[in-house]
Amino acid sequence: MTSSNPLGFLPYILIYSVHKSRYGRHVKEIQINVLSILSFLAHQHTFSL
Repeated sequence: MTSSNPLGFLPYILIYSVHKSRYGRHVKEIQINVLSILSFLAHQHTFSL
């Protein structure tokens, strides 16, 4: 790792932060989908009993 150009790290930090925010949004959507599927399965299970 050469520290001759510290500004070279800025694009990577920006890309990382953008991808992290997008990934966080996807994780929230996945959590919501999993919760809805689990609640749906729970309702199906209780009705089948």
